[in-house]
Formats: sequence, C-alpha cells, structure tokens
Amino acid sequence: MQLRDTHVRQLTASKLRIKSLLLFEGIPFPDPQEKWTVRAMRELQTLPCSETVRFKLDDLLDTLHFHFQAAGRATKQIRQYCLHDPELQQSINLLLSLPGIGWIVASHLAARVGDPQQIKNGKQIAGFWRQRSQGRWFCP
Repeated sequence: MQLRDTHVRQLTASKLRIKSLLLFEGIPFPDPQEKWTVRAMRELQTLPCSETVRFKLDDLLDTLHFHFQAAGRATKQIRQYCLHDPELQQSINLLLSLPGIGWIVASHLAARVGDPQQIKNGKQIAGFWRQRSQGRWFCP
C-alpha cells in the first residue's frame, strides 16, 4: 500500500511540476479544461517550445509516465494479493458495500485496520485513525 501511495503522490507532484513549468513559461496547458487526457499528453510531447523547456518538459513527462506505470503495477499486485486471501477478500467486499467506498479505499482500510473482529464499535475506528496520526499503528 505504501509503495502505491508513494507513486500516486509522485504522480500528482509530477503533474503539478509540469503545469508549473508551463505557467512559468507562459505556455497554455493543451486541454482547455486542464484535464490529463490522452490527447493532452500527446500534445505535451509535441508542444512547440524552446530547447531548454523541451528538455525539462520531456524529463517531467518521463517521470510522470514512470510513476503512472509503477502505481498501476503496485495496484495490480495488491489486487492479486487480496484475491488470494479469502478472509481479506471478504473484508474488502463488505467495505465495498458501503456507499462511496471503492476498491482502493476498501483495500487500504482492510490493510490498515487489520482483524475486523477486534473492532467493537465505530469509536474504535476513529481512535485507530487518531492513534495512527500520532505515529502509533494499533487499534485501541
């Protein structure tokens, strides 16, 4: 989970660095709504700019691509692990039944909280997150 989270954070940081470079150079982002579409990515690769900006932009695009691929591989590995553990899969399926909870959040919760049978009420979940933010990793 932590490896995937690291790649996702770096992916976001790379996007922000690219937008910052373009803003600094006075170059508009290819997509008018500033979305990271496939078309926008293709246009970034061929965007007319100075040699120095092209060097920086290509390096940032390479970094973006690396973290995108790495986050995808980590997510795939996590899914495979969860599918081969029936108890974990059951916990994730129960969490998925909650409105607004998707697979990634469900797998994070299942991994962080641990054994659901140890949780007696909702206050313990809140206590768990409070303890976690203070650097402790156990459920009270």
